[in-house]
Amino acid sequence: MKLGQIAAFGLLCLLTGCSRQGAEAPVQEEATPSPSLVIQPAPADAPQRIAVPSSAAALSDATTYVGIRDNPSGSISFVPVSHVCGGEQQLTGTDHVYSQFSQEFLSTLPGVENLPQTALTDSSHPDSRFAAVASSGAWDLLPVQVKYTAYGLASQPDHPEWSDYFQSQLTETEIDSPVVLAESWQFSWDGVETAIVTASNVQITGDTALLYHTGPSELHALPAEEHTAVYLLSAIFRAGAEPVLLEQQICPVENTRIVNTELGVSYRPTEEGSYQQYLSAVQWDEEGGLTSYPVFCNMNGDGILCNYQYRPDCLLCDLDGDGIPELVVHDQGRSSLMCACTVYRLAEGVPGRSFAVVLN
Repeated sequence: MKLGQIAAFGLLCLLTGCSRQGAEAPVQEEATPSPSLVIQPAPADAPQRIAVPSSAAALSDATTYVGIRDNPSGSISFVPVSHVCGGEQQLTGTDHVYSQFSQEFLSTLPGVENLPQTALTDSSHPDSRFAAVASSGAWDLLPVQVKYTAYGLASQPDHPEWSDYFQSQLTETEIDSPVVLAESWQFSWDGVETAIVTASNVQITGDTALLYHTGPSELHALPAEEHTAVYLLSAIFRAGAEPVLLEQQICPVENTRIVNTELGVSYRPTEEGSYQQYLSAVQWDEEGGLTSYPVFCNMNGDGILCNYQYRPDCLLCDLDGDGIPELVVHDQGRSSLMCACTVYRLAEGVPGRSFAVVLN
């Protein structure tokens, strides 16, 4: 893939947050029936397998929603993620548009306000957007213990299988940036040790206020490598199996003092007009160490970089009562059109997208 195509590809691609480990008292917030959620296509090189519910255990007739906060202190919007009727899952398919979906199907579901709600709390990841599960089912919604870990530059984990895989993704796109592991969720999924891992070299270093230049820009230090990028990668790692790529966003930032006019991003601000600088990228420096370099963007670049501020959020929850939890992934964006809610199920031991809904 050519560098000029990667940023546009990244805009099309999509998975952070935490799975909860216990039931609390019912959530008191008022339910919001119209969620601001959207799905984006999976990366072109990600497995396109569509998973169906396992036939190993019977599904229980019930309806389940997940509640997602717009921000840590915001209101909760509930999204239907499972509806089993006559022992068959009704919410399948990965190309649903929410406006059409709500008109044709949502009105037939039990209202979330009439369902028991289980609060989701996890002190290890207090910023998770998953807030509650509402379900008419009478089974253990959260049967899996999940270990969430955030990583800093000085506390990178010793998991070469993770780093090597993400390095291969960067190498395939001709990017010479270091792999920085950001966070992981580790758990046993249907008896197999599993980890969902996100790698990102993004550091949020400011707000999105416009800045202005009327003369020559300051000469900021440049990374040692020529072809660098801002990136966000996520994958599922299961013991004895090939990784499953969940998300791939890559925006090249060339090692040059000339602004990339096509992408609108650079390691220096433009010499005239307005620009923004709200994130930095960790790159190799001249001494072979890791250094955070400010990334500047104009209006075009902001349209690309803005969604690198958000990492995917995930929840392990038994949505349909078969005893095997599903993976629910929520992707946040600056606008609702860049958000997503996707359900992954195991099919013959391999995770696959089973249900996704898009808000237009």
